[in-house]
Amino acid sequence: MIDQRHFGLGRDLLGLAEGAPAAGGYRELARYVRSQGNYLRALGVNALELLPCAEFEHEDKEEYHWGYMPVSAFGVANQYASAPGVVAIEEFRDLVRACHEAGLAVIMDVVLNHFGSPNGLGAIDAPYYYRVDPQGELTNWSGCGNDVRAEAPMFKRLVHAALRHWTETLGVDGVRLDLAELLGTPLLREIEADFRVRAPHKILIAEPWSFRGHAARDLDDSTWTSWDDAFREFLPAYVRGHAKASDLLHHVAACAIRPSARLRYAQSHDDMAWLDRITDARDLLAAQLRRASIMARQGRVDDARKLIADVPARDESQARSKLLAEVQLLRENNRMTDAFALLAQALQKEPRDIDLLYEQSMVAEKLGRFDDMERLLRELIALRPDHQHAYNALGYSLADRNVRLEEARTLIRKALELSPGDASITDSLGWVEYRMGNTREALRLLDEAYRKRPDPEIAAHLGEVLWQLGQRDRARAVWKEGLLLNAANETLRETLKRFGVSP
Repeated sequence: MIDQRHFGLGRDLLGLAEGAPAAGGYRELARYVRSQGNYLRALGVNALELLPCAEFEHEDKEEYHWGYMPVSAFGVANQYASAPGVVAIEEFRDLVRACHEAGLAVIMDVVLNHFGSPNGLGAIDAPYYYRVDPQGELTNWSGCGNDVRAEAPMFKRLVHAALRHWTETLGVDGVRLDLAELLGTPLLREIEADFRVRAPHKILIAEPWSFRGHAARDLDDSTWTSWDDAFREFLPAYVRGHAKASDLLHHVAACAIRPSARLRYAQSHDDMAWLDRITDARDLLAAQLRRASIMARQGRVDDARKLIADVPARDESQARSKLLAEVQLLRENNRMTDAFALLAQALQKEPRDIDLLYEQSMVAEKLGRFDDMERLLRELIALRPDHQHAYNALGYSLADRNVRLEEARTLIRKALELSPGDASITDSLGWVEYRMGNTREALRLLDEAYRKRPDPEIAAHLGEVLWQLGQRDRARAVWKEGLLLNAANETLRETLKRFGVSP
């Protein structure tokens, strides 16, 4: 069991210690672990994951970014030491020793996908070490201002040396690579190969995503362990009663071949506190909407609607929350006609409401009212010409019904132009190419979409194309993965039925 902590300046773990100093660091945390480490062990914790301890960007003591804006791949952060340089290194190593004495492994969060300021690599040769777009500007899939060129030979050398430094010289038991997708699967495979020869007992954990894509599936047959963001989102929903117990089994079974492929976690440094996620009872409306959802799942849909109607709305925002909650409740319980009527009533008052137009168009599709769907989406596009979801929804609907395919492709390409790399839109484009008979291009696009976002509906489409290309074993494998993601997905189940494949 891993406990992730940030200890700098007494903000996190040291706050647990009685009489904790106002400013703490390596030395103070080592003292805490030696005196109270049994507390963590009593919780079942056997590994302490420290947020980045490399030297990071800061102009004063209060600016720390949780350590995720590094300026060095090697240097231990002097801010957490009683003195810089050799003293900082020795105090960090003593902290690792203290954890080992307490029976705790130490995992280090290491950031190598971007760097903060001052940026030494950028000063040496920015176009060599960092990705640039066609205009010569730095790309920003990290969300932190730059992305490394992970394929650059000198950068790969730096990565290997840095990881050896943390795991050998400084003695940590493993690393968790921040936004590992930006380093790319080839470099992650090289790191794995190096570790398995040099230090097979060391732990390798990847945060397998970035704003560019998702790499977890590419690592499933390796010894990397990927953070499981789907489980992180599922667990609080399950605790609040918004997810089924059967879904829990799907999450547990998702990596049956190699259970260590996923690290299932409840809370991390970049999310709300666990209690905030499972309670969220800030007002009567939120609590009553949760009650209504539970009642609807018990089959008491009309009682749930009455409960929502009886809750007073203190402002327009709460009135809107009530409306959307009731629409969602009706959709989840297949009361599409009622949902359509409710949205029509709301649109009479707010005919230019983008969200309501889109919501009603989706309900119209479920009802088979395709003329209404198209009318609503075209109204939406007229109001918001940059609404990529409207273009995609209309194009996909045409493609799925195998009508006006050229128009469908034009609409979906427009959506992808507005939102480059979007997995759902890429899936739609792959589907329309398949409908048009361009099977090889469809396979390329659907493979790309599924790599970026493993999803049961994309699995249904990808499996169908593979089946038609004669790759039936791979099609069955993809469909099986889709069922593990969501066995109740309508598109996937209809596809399996159509091809006579048992779930």
